[in-house]
Amino acid sequence: RLAAVLLVILVGTLLLLASVAGADTARPLAPWRQSAQAVVVSATGRALCVATGIFSIKQVGERSSPESCRMVVVAPHSTVLDTLVIASVLGGPSSVGKAELARSILGPFLRAIQSIFVDRADRNSRSAVAAAIRERVKVGSPWRRQLVLFPEGTCTNRTSLISFRRGAFEPGAPVQGIVLHWHTSTFDPAWTAGAPSRGFVLIRTLATWNHSVTVEFLPEYAPSEAERRDAALFAENVRKRMAAALAVPISNHSYSDSFLAAAATKHGLRPGAALVRSIADMVAEARAGPGAPAVDESEAFGKCKALLACYAAAPGMTRDAELGATQFEVIAQAAAEAIGLPSALDWDQVCADVSAAPATTTFTAFAVAHLKALAKAETAKSTPALVAQ
Repeated sequence: RLAAVLLVILVGTLLLLASVAGADTARPLAPWRQSAQAVVVSATGRALCVATGIFSIKQVGERSSPESCRMVVVAPHSTVLDTLVIASVLGGPSSVGKAELARSILGPFLRAIQSIFVDRADRNSRSAVAAAIRERVKVGSPWRRQLVLFPEGTCTNRTSLISFRRGAFEPGAPVQGIVLHWHTSTFDPAWTAGAPSRGFVLIRTLATWNHSVTVEFLPEYAPSEAERRDAALFAENVRKRMAAALAVPISNHSYSDSFLAAAATKHGLRPGAALVRSIADMVAEARAGPGAPAVDESEAFGKCKALLACYAAAPGMTRDAELGATQFEVIAQAAAEAIGLPSALDWDQVCADVSAAPATTTFTAFAVAHLKALAKAETAKSTPALVAQ
């Protein structure tokens, strides 16, 4: 089956490269080229689904035409197989993906369908991608193919919808939501931080024959004037509609939390025990006072990641991620230095939010205490480190 997957990717890529031979892929393709690509992508996606054990794909609802809605958002995103399913039912849309994909075996395939790549570590790349998205979906744009995004920005276990990234919503253009209902029995192909390796998930997926998916097309969502002015509001309202269709709750966790969970796993901690609360929740509690500017998520993530490394380095730390007073004394100075605090906290400061200092504490309490101290120190200097300038 792995050989079949590689063969299908090779054949599909060659056909797509033939469809753009002599064309400038930085510009909109001729209608006949797009039509040819739609057939190739749909057939390739369906063949890959069969090769990976997805024999049943049921479609519910009505798909919007590219003329009426250029932007398609898909959730939840739990596995790379999601992209195969979407390719098989949409056929020929462009996508927005991480830059690493451009250098993978799928790179030529994705470039041929005029995908947009973002380097998550490069702020300039993000600005360029935002501009490219606006150009693709604006009224009167010469681009005639739909653009597909997974607004969660990372894989989850489908038990809730995490915060949507705003890239798909900043242009203020109508969007169509697609929700994926996976039906699994012996093995769930979802990949998240703390789960088995991707290689193991791939092998188990290829060894399973009974995956099925229902693809539900939601009604097109045209933003209100308030939503066009506020991409965060637009994204949140679309997320709520999609969560309702999935019958799952929404979560305050975000893309950054998934990377912090991955870091916890690398440090030998169980993410579910170490990261009880989201970064946004921890930083909101740690803010120096009401009326503070909005939290800079990337800055907060860096601080939390540094604190997590110190926390995990405590002597005798276990996967359950509980920290005792004696262990804290060993790492207190390192934790302060890691985030730029002028002096280390003491145990009572870490446990300040409880009536009596407990025998152990959690990473959440440890992080919040340090972020509070940092917020106060930075506020005193009038140069906040945890808030957007």
